[in-house]
Amino acid sequence: MFYPIGEHKGNIAMHQNKINLTKNTIASLKWSGKRAQEFYWDTKQQNLALRLTSGARSYVFQRKLNGKKISKTIGRSENMSVEEARERVRKLSIQVDDGIDPKVASKQSRIEKLTTLDLYNEMIKAKKRKALTLRDYKKCIDIYFILWRDLPWKSVSKDMVLKKFNQIAEAHGNAQANQAIRFLNALGNYALNVYEEVFLINPASVVRKLKAWKTVKPRDNYVSENKIKPLIMEIRQQDNLVVRSYLEILLLTGARKSETLGLEWSNINLDTRDIIWIDTKNGEDKHVPMTNRIFDIFKELKKSAADNKYVFYSTNKIGKQSHLTNPNKTLKKINDKLGIKCSLHDMRRTFMSHLDALGCPQSSIKVLTGQKLNDVLNKHYVQKNKEVLRQWAEKYYSFILSANKVIKINRHEKAA
Repeated sequence: MFYPIGEHKGNIAMHQNKINLTKNTIASLKWSGKRAQEFYWDTKQQNLALRLTSGARSYVFQRKLNGKKISKTIGRSENMSVEEARERVRKLSIQVDDGIDPKVASKQSRIEKLTTLDLYNEMIKAKKRKALTLRDYKKCIDIYFILWRDLPWKSVSKDMVLKKFNQIAEAHGNAQANQAIRFLNALGNYALNVYEEVFLINPASVVRKLKAWKTVKPRDNYVSENKIKPLIMEIRQQDNLVVRSYLEILLLTGARKSETLGLEWSNINLDTRDIIWIDTKNGEDKHVPMTNRIFDIFKELKKSAADNKYVFYSTNKIGKQSHLTNPNKTLKKINDKLGIKCSLHDMRRTFMSHLDALGCPQSSIKVLTGQKLNDVLNKHYVQKNKEVLRQWAEKYYSFILSANKVIKINRHEKAA
């Protein structure tokens, strides 16, 4: 049974301050200041009251549900007529008769109206993510799912996801389609975890469950041994010190392009000749030894950087310290002149491929390029000797500059 506030089974106690709420009676009511809230109950509509406070007059609905008082503010009296308030109370009473708490129903209704963009903004704020991840997410929401931004997330179906998946693959390629669905899957998982009472499934999971991922041919392009020396020589001919230094560092370290762009001088130890990669893609910090050539490049950059905190320094449009953002124009010019195809990531692949051909252990290549050592032995028991790693990096540099590309590898030079 449900009872209005102020009534009790077997002993009906009438509400105090019961009046016929009209425009005129409401205008005549004044807050006495004796209580923070004062209520005047409508004689024509049960469970409707006018609540007075020091600064507002609001219509309120109150009842009991399963012995517990429930209350919901309907609206301000200056924005709603008495009849509108009575009609709202009648509808809310029907909900309570059906065992539904109007506050819970209102919250669920709000959640059901959350759009894809609403969820995206919430997800971004909920957890700190790497700049590269944020960039990829923004591309997905702004390009691949731009027409879904204002759609209620609850309306997104598995069929819609599969259709969009194929459209992206056709227009942008398989790799981009897979990336887009991984983003959508992260969004769907966020919705499930935070609003599980409303969102019962993740529509993006259909791609994984059907094992429908698009096949992506691994990229295997790298600079061949007869082109690598002309490449480094052409890089050194470029006028811009920062750009040419950045490109040569990539070629000599196999470092990730985005992590290198943001390098700060706090990551460079010229005394110990170490590069300290902070919070890399795999979530770990890496200390990588410099070769003599890399050391010379950093020394020259340090002289010209002045007080800029970035190694590959620049300034933005308002003169604030920044770093190099797009060296691709220079790299394209070099590619055109040499008649080769070499992207920034191809330089990483070039470093790894030639080190492998020289006989460098895979575990050493992984340490030098900031990758995780997955096997238990290398991960927990083998500590890579810094000087051995430095020697392998020096051998790679000698290989680049050599004429016959034959470098003798001493068998004893391995991880200590």
